[in-house]
Amino acid sequence: MLQTTLLVLSSVVWLAFQDEQLQALTSTVRARAFQIHYRANDDALPLSQVELWYTQDKEQAWHRYGTDDDRQSPLPFTAPDEGRYGLYMVLTNGTGPSSLPPTPTTAPQLWVFVDYSPPTVQCHPLRAIRAAGRRVVQIRWSAADKHLTPRPVELAYRVEPSAEYRPVVEERQTNSGQFDWRLSDDLTGAVQVRILVHDQAGNSTEAVSEVLALADPIEAPKPETAAALTGTQSAPVFPGSDAEVTKLLREARSLRAAGDNSGALQRLRTAVRLNPTGAEAIAELGAGLYDMRDFDRARETFGLALKQDPDWPAALEGMARVHMQRGEFASAGELLERVVRKHPNSAPTWMNLGDIALKQGDEIRARECYHRAATVDPTAVEVVVAVQKRLENMEALSRRYRPSAPSP
Repeated sequence: MLQTTLLVLSSVVWLAFQDEQLQALTSTVRARAFQIHYRANDDALPLSQVELWYTQDKEQAWHRYGTDDDRQSPLPFTAPDEGRYGLYMVLTNGTGPSSLPPTPTTAPQLWVFVDYSPPTVQCHPLRAIRAAGRRVVQIRWSAADKHLTPRPVELAYRVEPSAEYRPVVEERQTNSGQFDWRLSDDLTGAVQVRILVHDQAGNSTEAVSEVLALADPIEAPKPETAAALTGTQSAPVFPGSDAEVTKLLREARSLRAAGDNSGALQRLRTAVRLNPTGAEAIAELGAGLYDMRDFDRARETFGLALKQDPDWPAALEGMARVHMQRGEFASAGELLERVVRKHPNSAPTWMNLGDIALKQGDEIRARECYHRAATVDPTAVEVVVAVQKRLENMEALSRRYRPSAPSP
């Protein structure tokens, strides 16, 4: 019996395709022309004809490529275009062919993914701005390729005169075309940004920005007191027991839930006077001010809570809401990322991260966050229901926030 074995020996890497049939059989070639190695069982030699057929991607039509004139492995193959090819060989000897020509129901003997073009990428001019008192460098780029990975973009920077690049952010980014880089206060001088874009075959292209001179950090303002932020400058500060503060917080939360924001604020101000360094009471007061739509004072109050405890979840969440209300989605996202690093099972935070990603036009990231929100805490029933509705209506929501095409 005539048996055939096919193998491509050219920069082979394995790809994880969703189709399980393809996953184990697909190799990747970064060239348009490559060699297909084949082998027949020894007792079937000599061969009288070696015929190659191919199908593109998962279409059912087979095309006859041609024959191997010397009937000896390898057979050279030039792909008509980039993409996924199914290959099938028919070997013939004196007893006949190894099989009939392939039909629409014939499974390929080998799948090959051909991708010989690296991505194209352009780095647009960097822009330095200030947002929420912080220095921000707006990184913008354009990248294109038919076979990009889901998160193809690496961002790195160097500080002159050093030639060493360091990550702007550790994880790869989606091809959103934008990233707002919030600078640390210790980063000074002039920087250059490198954008590296990868495709599924492992091809990559980089682009570097022009050098940008950074402005010096603004000196941090003197810390405010709880009294100055909450409108209680003349009220005395006196010690109180933890039990008193806890009781006031409980009453304030009940009043907020009942819609009595004024009564809630009264109790929260008293709680802050009892414990002027307690992040919990200050963050609750910020939430009350936010409910009253006093966004500026809410922002200051959340800021004070974060000075007492930089990782206090309610203060981070509250400050993020203020940024979202102002349309500062990148800043809001950074704050919520800090929350889920410490509290990865916070379903509401994952949902809010999904909303932010959606409003930034990053549908892939939004889906990831919504799926996390729906699975990290099964007891968060309201969140689970809410994110399921978002996922069901993702196409409509994406269109709502998708950037409009420029006018001709």
